[in-house]
Amino acid sequence: AVVPVNAPLTTNDDLPAGTFSRIVDQEVVRGLLLRALDPKGGEMRIRVSPTLIEFESASLRFTSLLLEGRYPAYERVIPAQTEININVNRVDLLTMVTRADILMGGGKDAVRVQLQFKDGALEVSAQNETGENYVEEMDIDYVGPDARTTYNVNYLIDALSNRSEETLCFGIDSAHPGQVSRALLTSDASAGFAAVVMAM
Repeated sequence: AVVPVNAPLTTNDDLPAGTFSRIVDQEVVRGLLLRALDPKGGEMRIRVSPTLIEFESASLRFTSLLLEGRYPAYERVIPAQTEININVNRVDLLTMVTRADILMGGGKDAVRVQLQFKDGALEVSAQNETGENYVEEMDIDYVGPDARTTYNVNYLIDALSNRSEETLCFGIDSAHPGQVSRALLTSDASAGFAAVVMAM
């Protein structure tokens, strides 16, 4: 994830002051977030060298190696526009896809879950190796062409369970059969949030 940090920044002579882009291991970020809840408050200073990054506050100094390489151009996988946009109840959809995962997968291979958007309803369906089917519907405010997409249920669960909002906008960039359709989850309550789930 790319997170803008509002903090004083100093660098050595090899790096320009101001905006910078470096890759930090996710475990370092998790550790930093746990330790950055500084009871004394105050500012955090970030120092960057070609190989190290250091975070320092009133009661914390945290230093880590930077990872080598270029950060991927993640913006290219985020759909610029979506053909279908539907507000869905996050908890209801999460419950449905989790139920499909439990009933059809049982913890084995990733379940392929199909979402079908039709007038007034979102249908979630899945099938397991023995031919058993799971189908469940939820009411949605949608009027438009039927659209069907299939996703790895684990990726949907991850995207939905890492939010707290009651409602998310579920967008699909292509409703045409045969075209790869990405799901774009956004939130009116959190302007910086966007989750992309690639179709199978």
